[in-house]
Amino acid sequence: MASESAPPAPPGGGNLKYGIIGVVLILASVGVWFGMQSCEAPPPPPVATVMDAGVPEPEVVIDDSLIMPDELPDAALPDAGTRIRYVTRYVGGGGGGDWSCSGDIDQAGANRALAANSLQFRNCYERRLKVNQTLSGRVQLQVRVGRDGAASGVRTGGSLQDAEVLSCVRNIAQRIRFPRPTGNCAVVAVPFDFTPQN
Repeated sequence: MASESAPPAPPGGGNLKYGIIGVVLILASVGVWFGMQSCEAPPPPPVATVMDAGVPEPEVVIDDSLIMPDELPDAALPDAGTRIRYVTRYVGGGGGGDWSCSGDIDQAGANRALAANSLQFRNCYERRLKVNQTLSGRVQLQVRVGRDGAASGVRTGGSLQDAEVLSCVRNIAQRIRFPRPTGNCAVVAVPFDFTPQN
């Protein structure tokens, strides 16, 4: 009987495991390299720039008849019994000229004309409130109504110191049609208290 022997081992068969280990090490180093690339800081976001929309500056009317008292030295805060007096300085487009009108106007009709635009007046304030969340105050609106019921002059003043709100209020008031006054002209004055609504 012939003796059976194991087939001979292929030459160089022990090197295959070293080749596999080498490929695994190369793949691992490539993975580490890609992982390090993703750890770099992302580029900064683009910065938005504000362009001038070409909006004209509101006209400022200087009233020379306003008399300012001489400057006094600093004093302590007024006590609770002292009344603080606020001076309203009016600014506006078409605010110059003669504001001494002796005519009368139907107050109920003037109030209806203003009330029909109350949401537009409020929107002037709400738009700016998005920019300045602490914006609040009073706007004193005066409209000089001509013979035909159209606004012949508009001016604003008050404690709310925001040129864009005041300009917007004047622009809306300029377009309102009022009842025809008796006489040459009449002046309609209305205060708006603007405060944030919750």
